[in-house]
Amino acid sequence: MMYLSKVQEIESREINMKSCLIIGGTGTLGKALLKHIYIKYPTCKLAVMSRDEHKQSFLKREFPDVRMYIGDIRDVERTYDCIRG
Repeated sequence: MMYLSKVQEIESREINMKSCLIIGGTGTLGKALLKHIYIKYPTCKLAVMSRDEHKQSFLKREFPDVRMYIGDIRDVERTYDCIRG
């Protein structure tokens, strides 16, 4: 219950999200987060970084305006490239 109240507190604040990179965006939690942000912040520029090109192709059909990056969080240079856009 404490976690839920913290989430509600954060969501009640005015958040100006200009861009967001979701690492692991093709997984269960990543997709749920992507859908939430996509609906709640329609002007936010979204990007997803994941290792699975196949899953990204399915995600791209649902969210055609989301940028997709192939990469692994353990590859520091690739991660920085994705963050920079």
